[in-house]
Amino acid sequence: MLLFKTSQATLDNVISNKKHALHHEPKSWKKGEVLLISKNKRDCNKDEKQIQFIMELESIKQMTDKAIKLYWPQSKNNWHFLVTCKNVKKLKTPFNLKDVIGSRASQYNPTLKPKQIFEEDEKKIIDFINK
Repeated sequence: MLLFKTSQATLDNVISNKKHALHHEPKSWKKGEVLLISKNKRDCNKDEKQIQFIMELESIKQMTDKAIKLYWPQSKNNWHFLVTCKNVKKLKTPFNLKDVIGSRASQYNPTLKPKQIFEEDEKKIIDFINK
């Protein structure tokens, strides 16, 4: 399980296109891995939860200029990798990491690039999502 942060400006495109852009090449990710899509805290409304969607990793490829223009036309970033996903799911009960794993959530801050979720936290998150 991985934690992906995204801004309000790109969230709709990430969800609708099932794509995410990265600067750094992921090394140990596996096809089928669950991605928690977390909206940046500063972009959330007062009582809005950050994690509202999950997806499943399908592939990681070198980014092209064409893909950037197609999926993120408003972006000025120079992304290097394109993450393609499937099985997008809007969560019935959105959450913040702190709601589910308590003080352990602080180890995932700040998240400037995707972070691997520790196994013990992943179990709690899966239980929460599936309840």
